[in-house]
Amino acid sequence: MPKFMLTQDTFDALKNGDQRAFLTIYEGYRDAVYIASYNMLKVEEEAEDVTMKAFFTLWKERDELSEPSHLRNYLFLVARNACLDILKMNQRRNNLYKEYQQSSIGLTGSLEQLHEKERIHADLLAQLFHAIKHLPEKTREVFILRYYVGKSADEVANLMGISIKAVYNQSQDATKSLRRQLTPHLPELAFLVLLGLLIHR
Repeated sequence: MPKFMLTQDTFDALKNGDQRAFLTIYEGYRDAVYIASYNMLKVEEEAEDVTMKAFFTLWKERDELSEPSHLRNYLFLVARNACLDILKMNQRRNNLYKEYQQSSIGLTGSLEQLHEKERIHADLLAQLFHAIKHLPEKTREVFILRYYVGKSADEVANLMGISIKAVYNQSQDATKSLRRQLTPHLPELAFLVLLGLLIHR
């Protein structure tokens, strides 16, 4: 597969809120961000979560990037920081955390200060919350604890008395169900953006 090259036109379109440009960038960088995250965490589900978070954050903070050359480093920096947060919370990986914290892992680049700027569309969020209400009880509880309350997978597992694998399975079931419910009415990208707004509100 040829290496993805971000053009100025695609970058400008992203900054103007073009969802097609965002999807192009997602498809171009998604695998690289996932691989970098997996190399740090060694857990597929956690690497997927971090990858999603990186692109959600990009969409929210797209106005803050000034040059196309900053975007790739920005995604890797967000992913790296999210991975370090997970490693810090997980004492079993404390040695890995120290190792990665001490290494630069090549994620350098000039980035301007980023400020959160959210624009929540109430009507779309209302559709999302309506869909959440129709999730199975346990699936809904896991989803709310993880993505609304902001609990880690370990914390949810302890609170609910279930395994971490069960937490990831329920999380995946929730997102699949919400996508099925919402995509007849919304583009696929709108679902991703809505979920990102919910996670980071």
